[in-house]
Order: sequence, then structure tokens, then C-alpha cells
Amino acid sequence: MTAGEPFPAKGQLDFVGSLLVADTRAFAEECLVLLSSMGLSSDQLPELRERSKTLQLRARAAGIGGLAHHLGLGEECLQHPPPERLEECLRNIQELAWQLEQEIELQRASRSNVPRASQRRKKY
Repeated sequence: MTAGEPFPAKGQLDFVGSLLVADTRAFAEECLVLLSSMGLSSDQLPELRERSKTLQLRARAAGIGGLAHHLGLGEECLQHPPPERLEECLRNIQELAWQLEQEIELQRASRSNVPRASQRRKKY
């Protein structure tokens, strides 16, 4: 998400959002490990750009524009990857994924704390 951009409406971050967050975190972590250990080879870049593009499309479809934006920036960085710029993009993606994960957990917690209508009815 970009600064000031609200999270999707309550209830929109469901199972699909959880999978997207997990896949996004895995992508960013894998890229950062490759970058720090041996650097990214030109053979790896096309596959990583494709993964970034796919995640970007999924984020847009889920209504998470900020994440889609940062995944797009990551894809651009993978075109001509100056390592420090790419690392910054990947860290931003990780931060957004973490924020979304926290939002999903808050939504789950709030749903589990709301009594069901049948439980709230008084029986006479």
C-alpha cells in the first residue's frame, strides 16, 4: 500500500488475500536470499519478473492496489537490477505483506469475537 492508502474494506482480505500474502512474502524472501548470497543471474531474472507480474495481477484482482504498485516497481527493478534499489523494492514488498498479514489477523480476530445471531437470541 502506498502511504495514506486505506486497506481493503473489512472482510475483503479472506482466504485469497492470505494466499496472496504468503506467496508475496515467499517471493520477496527468495529474491533477497538470492541477492545476498550469490546475486541474481541473468538466467533467473525472467522467471522472477514473471512471478512478480503474476503477483501484481493477483493483488490488483484482490483490490490491493498498493501491493500491486510495489510489485510493479519490483518487476521494473528486476529489468535492470541495481542491487541496492532492488533490495529496497523487495523490503517494501515485505513490509506491505507484513501489514496485510496483520490486517488479516485483526479481521479474523474480530470475526471470532462477534457472537453469532443464534447465540445472541434469548430463549424464552
